[in-house]
Amino acid sequence: MRALLYAALLVLIQTTFGFYISSTVKSYRRGEQVPLYVDKVFSERTLLPYAYKDLKFTCPVSPRDFALNLGEALSGDRIAESTIAVEVNAEPTCKVLCQVTVPPEVAAKAALLIKQQYQIEWLLDDLPGATPVVAADDKRKTLSAGFRLGQYDDQTGKAYLNTHFVLQISYIKAPVQSNGPEDENESILIYSFEVYPKSYRGDCLINDHSLDPGKQEIGAQSIDITYTYSVRWKEVAGVSWSDRWALYFMKSDAQIHWFSILNSIIVMMLLSAMVAFIMLRTLRRDINTYNEEEAKDEQGESTGWKLISGDVFRTPKMSWLLASFVGSGMQILAMAGVTLGLSLIGLLSPSYKGGFLSLSVFTFAFAGVFGGYCNARLSKVFQEGSWVRNACLSATIVPGIVYTLVFILNLFLWYDGSTSALPFGTFLALGMLWFGISLPLTLIGAYFGHRQPRIEYRTRTNQIPRQIPEQPWYLNLGVCLLAGGLLPFGVVFIELFFIFKSIWQDQYYYFYGFLTLVGLIYIITCIEITIVIIYFSLCSEVRYAAMVTLFLIFFRTTNGGGNLFGSLFPLALIGFLPNFVYIVRTLTVVIVGGALIGSVGFAATFYFLRRIYAAIKLD
Repeated sequence: MRALLYAALLVLIQTTFGFYISSTVKSYRRGEQVPLYVDKVFSERTLLPYAYKDLKFTCPVSPRDFALNLGEALSGDRIAESTIAVEVNAEPTCKVLCQVTVPPEVAAKAALLIKQQYQIEWLLDDLPGATPVVAADDKRKTLSAGFRLGQYDDQTGKAYLNTHFVLQISYIKAPVQSNGPEDENESILIYSFEVYPKSYRGDCLINDHSLDPGKQEIGAQSIDITYTYSVRWKEVAGVSWSDRWALYFMKSDAQIHWFSILNSIIVMMLLSAMVAFIMLRTLRRDINTYNEEEAKDEQGESTGWKLISGDVFRTPKMSWLLASFVGSGMQILAMAGVTLGLSLIGLLSPSYKGGFLSLSVFTFAFAGVFGGYCNARLSKVFQEGSWVRNACLSATIVPGIVYTLVFILNLFLWYDGSTSALPFGTFLALGMLWFGISLPLTLIGAYFGHRQPRIEYRTRTNQIPRQIPEQPWYLNLGVCLLAGGLLPFGVVFIELFFIFKSIWQDQYYYFYGFLTLVGLIYIITCIEITIVIIYFSLCSEVRYAAMVTLFLIFFRTTNGGGNLFGSLFPLALIGFLPNFVYIVRTLTVVIVGGALIGSVGFAATFYFLRRIYAAIKLD
């Protein structure tokens, strides 16, 4: 088993640096038009994106509608085709894009967005317009998606709007086909798309790079703005088109991720040693002692975890709720496994915006079969009511909580006009997936689960519950919940930092190999720490550890970690709504992650309890 685990880890390590199957290669010939799309403006100071096309101080866009996929709608994208004419190898200089008269209230809004450090997102050949970033230590160049809307002078309190955009497009020559036409030699493949914004007042001054009176100041007065742009084409050599996203993913040093994995492995090995000590020495000694006592037919009262064999599997109160959370958690686990698996083999290209979120939502809907099956098996163990009712609750409890939180948040976002607010059509689409696919499949899975034989115990549950003796402080439920959360959080917090950073800063995260490795170590660590806590609780005759505590400890693992991380992440949010968005989204992650980890922990530790009580001889 260990060899199999090590082999799996080696395979995952080989995929750690990540790769993806490239999207369809699009080549362009000399003189061909390359469409440029505008998307949104975003800021890590507010977490409230806005559609670029809806800003009243920008140039109008093409009236043609751009169809969004589900992931793009959930991410706040609002894509529209720009009127900027980008022609292959054509390099216009200071070409006028449009002239806009901005009223005072719109100008004040623009100045506020600049002060809040908003950035613009444009798209060209599926690549986001990026700002080049050069590392101070090794002078390595990377790209950060987005570019500044303007510049703000903290000393004078003045805002300057960027009105001129230099588009630098790097390209490589397309492979020449021997049997192709003669002009095939002029085909190119776009490698990178960088945008250098500048602020000019009036005429386009090419050599003006400083913050001076020549820049376009914007405030609370009516103003006339002239937008211009320039295009530069740059041929690059020694690179491959399939690696063009590497510059976006190189911003975080891989050594940090390796440090995270090393830290996680050390914690996991320490816990593994503790669990091995319990399993191979202490637990085996207990089993041998109990069996020897039974063989000698000793009449003395048993001690330790054998003493509560008649209470450990007692059905808890509101067992239907426990079974529903476990079913939903198993559904989330199936969704996460399939999505990360497809990401690991490279089927999700970053060129496909919203692909990860779209796949996650659809996978969750179809994973209802697995969730319903697990819910029905556990409900049959508890002998709890109708399997149809329990399956419906399993399909609705976690999605219903998340749906309610999103709806409440949307009320504020709709009022604010942010594109983070889900359109009404997206709400309907999610409802159709929920009730049209997920719920029926959950019922189908529950039907097959209900037909399976009931999971039996070797123990008989006493009719009268045993009185719980006074417990030491370290076995208090609150202390166990805290201890069960801190150690696993220490395993995952570094990788969690990068994930949340990419979410809040609207950047790309594509270290799925690292994420999968850390996730597996995290799950193993959670299982191990809970086995330790459950074992010591049973030795102290704490019977409630068997059922409810299993789930609570794992839920607290993510709950505590998520709240701790939420308080530590360095975001300087401005205003009530950004903080409210941050809290609600973090709470959503806590609920979903807690249900997942809680369900996995419940299943693993429930199996552990059945095995140890099946190994001793009982009357």
